[in-house]
Amino acid sequence: MDTSSNSPYDLECHKNNTFRRVEVKGTTTEGDAVYVTRNEVLSAHSAECETDLYIVNNIDIFLQKDGNYYANGGLVNIIKNWKPEEKCLEATVYRYHLSKR
Repeated sequence: MDTSSNSPYDLECHKNNTFRRVEVKGTTTEGDAVYVTRNEVLSAHSAECETDLYIVNNIDIFLQKDGNYYANGGLVNIIKNWKPEEKCLEATVYRYHLSKR
């Protein structure tokens, strides 16, 4: 089930009374690093459910004649039971609150 519009993960998978969350990331790069949100990290660390991280890397992007983009190919790397390690996380964006100065 697609949950990406209202949850910090992309899919819920159910099979034989087993429940998993899946976070999916796509990139045109080798996939050495992907961007994850704070809520995605917190969700993956929750004891509520196991989360798998699916990374599709080396995706080819083409501009079609009609002006739309087309994605093709890619290699899938799956990290089962993903628990983001602090040493693998890098802060790249901060929110600065002017009202708290």
